Amino acid sequence: MAQAISTFTRFYAQDSLTYNSGGAVIADGDSLVLILEFWDSATFQGFFFTKTDLSGNEAYRTMLKRNNTTYGAIYGGDAHRTGDGDFIIGTSEYQRNSDYDTGILIKLHNNLDIDYVRSFPDSNFSVLGSAEQLSDGGYLLAGQGGYVDTSGDVIEAFNAWMIKTDTAGNIIWQNEEVHSTYSSFYYTDAINGGFMIRLGVASTYGNGDSLDEVRKYDNQGNLKWTVGFGVPGHDNLSGPMIATHDGGGILVINALDTSAPNLGAITVPGVIYKFDSNGNIQWQKWIPLANGSNNMNLTSLEQTRSWSIILVESLTDLPLGSTNNQHLGGAFLKLDKDGNTIWQNLFFGDSAENNYFYDVTEASDGGIVAIGQATNPATGQLSSWLVKVDSNGCMNGDCPTLYTGITDISAEQGRFMVFPSPAGVQYTVAVTETAYMQQYHDLAFCLYDLTGRMVYQQPLTEQATTIARGDLPTGMYMWHISDSGRNLSNGKIVMK
Repeated sequence: MAQAISTFTRFYAQDSLTYNSGGAVIADGDSLVLILEFWDSATFQGFFFTKTDLSGNEAYRTMLKRNNTTYGAIYGGDAHRTGDGDFIIGTSEYQRNSDYDTGILIKLHNNLDIDYVRSFPDSNFSVLGSAEQLSDGGYLLAGQGGYVDTSGDVIEAFNAWMIKTDTAGNIIWQNEEVHSTYSSFYYTDAINGGFMIRLGVASTYGNGDSLDEVRKYDNQGNLKWTVGFGVPGHDNLSGPMIATHDGGGILVINALDTSAPNLGAITVPGVIYKFDSNGNIQWQKWIPLANGSNNMNLTSLEQTRSWSIILVESLTDLPLGSTNNQHLGGAFLKLDKDGNTIWQNLFFGDSAENNYFYDVTEASDGGIVAIGQATNPATGQLSSWLVKVDSNGCMNGDCPTLYTGITDISAEQGRFMVFPSPAGVQYTVAVTETAYMQQYHDLAFCLYDLTGRMVYQQPLTEQATTIARGDLPTGMYMWHISDSGRNLSNGKIVMK
């Protein structure tokens, strides 16, 4: 009989400090290693590194106090286990005494004893958000570097920056790429003989990327190929990237529709791309928003041993641009190897506010683990938050709605019809009974082509809505009906 997978939700904090945040989780055999931060009010104090068993029970922890800083973060949620069983973390800290950020590399032994902390200042500003061991044994660090203009002011218009070090943290080579606006290298992943890395270049500081690329380099930093990604008419907000078992990769982009007349009222869905080892796109699909959310921030993904794809996202239930976006919680999403949704599940921390997931991994027992943070509204105290579900997204037998491909197995599936199929110049979307209309608040119909690109959307305010086909080409399309983001029904329609 197969062993049951332990599932749980756990909170971790350092002493009585009010702010504890989780940055990364690493599967290490029958253990989990957590990379966490602790704060005293608004002042960053340092890191604590915790090892737990597969049930979340803490075995021991190591403290790294950083008294000369006011800020620290695990940018990108990136930490990795090395081939000799050690752990490396790329991050940065804001120096009180010099008023600028410095990138740092932290190396831990398997028992979490600290081997070293190396600093990598770059002019007046440097942030490292990735640390990865390459196939030749060296470490690749990636992030952003700053520079100073002629007046002497620090410009936080970051240059994309990568560093190759040896295992002792000594620089072998580095590459700083200057763009006219704000750029960064993030989400690197090692491959045989080299690495893949994501480059984002923003149109202006704080806005989405006008350029989003995946690049492939060899271990010496020589560029092999570059592929651009992005949704036309959208700001392509940064998202994670990984290498896959077949030598290719997966990139996720959070897409903001800049053509909408009211940006504050639109949703921000995600797009996932699968590309081969030469950078050719094999498929791309929209990622569905979880129930009740308006916006998503996809923060981490991983490919499981069985080739499926797991993602975590943080969700808000208010439109983009609202003065107080309320975070619904953290969501797990599992796709098959072709990008079709298998299941989706949403979790909350101590409250319905400010619950995030930062990083995800597959445990050795087949469970899926995510780390983030959750706020207690009564005390204002924030705790590091670890959640583990089984491979079906279940928590103690409580499972999410299951999907097959992109079709939701739902009791409400039969309440809707889209006809005729094949369709000519028009087709109709109908609710089968008038009484059902009273049960929904914000019905919406979306039509997608077979690449996952949305080609039409329409609110449903009547029991029957007739839609003109317009200039849609002949072929098969997928339709989706939702209510306030909650998936209700899916199906296919052919345009003849």
